[in-house]
Amino acid sequence: MSDQQHGSAPGTFVICSGRCGSTLIADLLAEHPDMTPLLEFFGSQYQAGMVQKTMTGQEFWELVTAPWISMNTALRIGRVPKEVRYDVSGLDPRRELSGLLGFTLPALSKDSDGLLRELSGIVPGYPAQSLGAHYRQFFALLAEYAGKPRWVEKSATSGVFVHDLLDMFPDARFVYLTRDVVDVAVSMTGHPMFLMADLGIAFQQRCGLDPYQTQGVPEGFEAPADMDHLMPENLSSFVLDYRSGSMESLMNLTGLQAMMAKYTDDALSGLRDDRVLRIVYEDLLADPERVLGGLARFLELDGAEEWSSRSATRVATPRPKDLQLDAAARAQLRALYDEVYAATEVTR
Repeated sequence: MSDQQHGSAPGTFVICSGRCGSTLIADLLAEHPDMTPLLEFFGSQYQAGMVQKTMTGQEFWELVTAPWISMNTALRIGRVPKEVRYDVSGLDPRRELSGLLGFTLPALSKDSDGLLRELSGIVPGYPAQSLGAHYRQFFALLAEYAGKPRWVEKSATSGVFVHDLLDMFPDARFVYLTRDVVDVAVSMTGHPMFLMADLGIAFQQRCGLDPYQTQGVPEGFEAPADMDHLMPENLSSFVLDYRSGSMESLMNLTGLQAMMAKYTDDALSGLRDDRVLRIVYEDLLADPERVLGGLARFLELDGAEEWSSRSATRVATPRPKDLQLDAAARAQLRALYDEVYAATEVTR
């Protein structure tokens, strides 16, 4: 790879709450010869705030390679998310991975550690520039490495930072995935990374900070006695599994969805139709060839019909979740979603 200044490759963001088919969409697009997959790239960094400021190449490299607390906690307790692409078998338990290494680079290279070393010799040498300029240069570099001219970035919970993406990538296209909010909450509460997001919300409500955020907690912080076992360094698989499916978890994750939806709707509302495509997960399951065909035309993919027809065979209805909610519980969560959505104030 060269270390010259790169222009911005044509980019697409898959925006979602998570647990609504985004990984499937990104993986299918990655099979197109023009599309470079950038999986969970921003999802491991947005906690740091996406501060829109000028930074050096070294500062940018430290940002994108910072350890992802939630992922490393999941690895430590043996609840490895299936979305992790890095081979964690035999991994030194003292080693802390970044989201870049855990998710993004393994989708680009069988030697993700080697690719990380190669990048470490290039990216810190980037000139001092805005955060958006760094990201555009870095994405173009990854696309160059993959030999594919375009890229698609997918992160769960990306609804949190759509405004930042619009600022940094003013020409990007957005594929916005949605799904029944109760079904999403049920799926989230069975997933280790979202359960840690749930714990982060509980800490935020109680202590005013989230120990699962990238920056961790300030020196000297002591968790309340009844929450100390929920801190990343103390969390056990038993405690995480016990919380799964609880009404508190479902309510926290439903509220998180509503907040993300409000931010996303606000950010995307003013964009032209040729820059935003909305896909409903249930429609994708019911008629995958039609929905994927619309996606291919929206992105102006070469061989759109062949890609959508082939990809449609990969879409399968997921296995029903073990957790089944009655009508009253579902109505309670829907009402909570509507309440949080209406109360959320969008700040930029």
